[in-house]
Amino acid sequence: RYWVGGAGTWNAVNTANWSSTSGGGGGSSVPTSADDVTFDTASNATAYAVTFSASTTIGSNIIIGGPASGNLTITHTSNNLQIFGNFDVAATGVVFSTGGSSTFSYLATSGTKTITLRIAVLASFTINGLGGTFQLQNNYSQPTTSLFSGNLTLTNGTFDPNGFTVFQASNSGTGTITGNWNFFNLTCSCAGFSIVSLASNITIANIFSLQGSDGTVNRLMVQSNITATARTITCNGSVSGQNTDFMDITGAGTATWNISGLTGGSGGGSMGSLGFDP
Repeated sequence: RYWVGGAGTWNAVNTANWSSTSGGGGGSSVPTSADDVTFDTASNATAYAVTFSASTTIGSNIIIGGPASGNLTITHTSNNLQIFGNFDVAATGVVFSTGGSSTFSYLATSGTKTITLRIAVLASFTINGLGGTFQLQNNYSQPTTSLFSGNLTLTNGTFDPNGFTVFQASNSGTGTITGNWNFFNLTCSCAGFSIVSLASNITIANIFSLQGSDGTVNRLMVQSNITATARTITCNGSVSGQNTDFMDITGAGTATWNISGLTGGSGGGSMGSLGFDP
């Protein structure tokens, strides 16, 4: 299915904006999990807006590109965008207006599916495809913005970071990491006081970077989601950062977990009193 006709709403009943060919006439059925979906320069010549207004299931591949001039602005504020194949978003010409309850769910149950998200998007990231492998093609970023903390959830399937970095960012609030993730690089950052809550143990092959905003109020807290139940972070590269505190966290792996010298009082004795175990 190809989006046509410019502005519109992607929901369960609107067929006016769907065509079976690029730039063709509308009236084709709404995409299902068996259909590929494309937004391209034939979707509209100039800037336009599309709203994802309900849980949206897409097909084996989705490609989102911009118009010939201007931007495609996608409003995706409280929906679960279900992706059963590859996901590719252009580096320019596409703007996501998303919210803290919006989610990208990767659900393929076989093969290797690629995730090419070239722009930072305010949405949680869920993998739940038993038998599927989900491979990054570039860094996966969540922007630091007001009152948002993105969740990372791995329920079923295999996540392949492919040597890239996952950025989890927030202004204030709690972002939860659930599932036995194997990251290459993981960067957690905040603009206001924020919590990274671990509901599972995680592994980081290379760099674990922790970026609290300042040394007083706007700090980053890394903690277990259950008080007095330790979560283990296994890092086999290096741990770096600033202005970060820990609670009920065990550091493991070949990385040096003596982080008492990090900027802003990160690590050190105060971490021990909060339950950091190197």
